[in-house]
Amino acid sequence: MQSWFHDLSDYLQQIAGAGEEHGFLIHTEESDFIRFNNGRFRQCGSVEQRSGSLRLIEGGRQVTGNITFTGSMEQDRPRLRRIYDRLRLVLADLAQDRLLEPLPPAFRDEQRGAPSLPPTDEVISAIDEAAKGRDMVGHWLAGPVGTGYSSSTGVRRWFENETFQLDWSYVISGDLAVKNLWAGDNWQRSELRRRIEEADRQLELMAQPRVDLPRGEYRAYLAPEALSQIILLLGWSGAFSARALRTGGSSFEMLHDGDRTLSPMVDIEERPGSGLAPLFSSQGFDRPGSLKLLDSGSAGALLTSPRTAREFSLESNGAEPSEMPTSVEMAAGEIEDDQIAEQVGDGLWLENLHYLNLSDRRTACTTGLTRFAAFRVIDGERKAPIGVMRFDDSVLRLLGEGLLGLTRRRERLPRTMTYGGRHTGGMEIPGAIVDGFRLTL
Repeated sequence: MQSWFHDLSDYLQQIAGAGEEHGFLIHTEESDFIRFNNGRFRQCGSVEQRSGSLRLIEGGRQVTGNITFTGSMEQDRPRLRRIYDRLRLVLADLAQDRLLEPLPPAFRDEQRGAPSLPPTDEVISAIDEAAKGRDMVGHWLAGPVGTGYSSSTGVRRWFENETFQLDWSYVISGDLAVKNLWAGDNWQRSELRRRIEEADRQLELMAQPRVDLPRGEYRAYLAPEALSQIILLLGWSGAFSARALRTGGSSFEMLHDGDRTLSPMVDIEERPGSGLAPLFSSQGFDRPGSLKLLDSGSAGALLTSPRTAREFSLESNGAEPSEMPTSVEMAAGEIEDDQIAEQVGDGLWLENLHYLNLSDRRTACTTGLTRFAAFRVIDGERKAPIGVMRFDDSVLRLLGEGLLGLTRRRERLPRTMTYGGRHTGGMEIPGAIVDGFRLTL
């Protein structure tokens, strides 16, 4: 994949006209895919795809076009030439962009993860063992994902990592299911066994009569998967964005204004240096290996893209145009796994949260639903499943005075979205015990 990228980048240099500049971004993947339901394998195959975007700059104007490649130089060079010519025609009719950000200076590097994926035969054997005749539904997806960026200014950067995701549910009946997601870049069969054993315990609990809870406030354990949904929403809602803060769209405005603080236990970093995401943006700019977004509960650095920096006279840190974090690491706490239920005492155990959105941006109020493995905890033990409930609570409160503790164990959760292809980035995040989690209906 990398040599193909370099060949196309060289070709772009050859066809560039006088006074023209360009930036070229590509995404590649080679994925093995296995789908299963009712504990049986229904589809096995592979996916290989390559796509890119070309940014053309000339005379203070810019335009970007997208392209899908085949992997064959005989076909891809003419495709690239055609879109280059079309962009030239469009560019001539555009007005100058007063906030045009320059291309990054010349730089070359490559970043590679250490592959540790199992043979497909081992995966099939492990899934077959996990099914044990039950209605197991899900998929396995694994293989290398690459991102490359080059420019007319002499930039050549490459990122490649091999990751996997095993996303499965044990379906019981109706809307009752235990959902599991294991994704990462370090396959260990012992870790899969641990997760299966935990799923077995949850299955036994799900067989108990469902408990319908009244609305109110509960002490709750948010597992890493559940907490990650809240952190994702914060990123989407501009909590860490310099542009959002400057334009009044940040869900952490009160935090940055000093009106609120979070618990000193809360430390969150943007860490592309962890290997989940490239150390360069989609525009080829350097990104720091670590950027503290929340520092002991206080507001830290903001993600600032080159365009935002130019508009508001700020210093850029190479953030993506969206100014959303791509590789989040949250500091762990002191709670061991076998202490979680005891510390919850009387409350809730929530493995998953779904359909999150903001109900009030200014106070970072978040609403969503419990789903799948959600249990009632009584006298320090998980007792029975609860019905689907809606929650509505402020993240400023949940991670502020409501935060009682974080788990010592963290989950490494690469991004599992597959819209248009597999994505880089993700989180390394603990679970959290919070007080006063508000169920509304």
